[in-house]
Amino acid sequence: LQVDAETLHFRERQGLYQHDISDANDSSFEDGHAFAGVPVMSTEGFTPSAQAGAERARTIQARIAFPSDADFEAMVRTNAINNLPISASDVLSARRIYGPD
Repeated sequence: LQVDAETLHFRERQGLYQHDISDANDSSFEDGHAFAGVPVMSTEGFTPSAQAGAERARTIQARIAFPSDADFEAMVRTNAINNLPISASDVLSARRIYGPD
């Protein structure tokens, strides 16, 4: 990761990436704070109906313990869960709007 012409080194531990900000030689975090960026949602190009469907899809995905987007899309497409008020295109729209889950 580049920060103001410096390179930050991360190590992976149990599936999470970490950077030690206590390094005295690292001037990137002089006050001891680090902030992670959050992807910005982009609803541009989506109708209000498509946005509502994407939001419903993410809500349902959360309620069923966050299966991967691919697994969730397959569940919706094959009607593995009856009477869902969403379509596979709503799942795809959710991924495009909110990013992968």
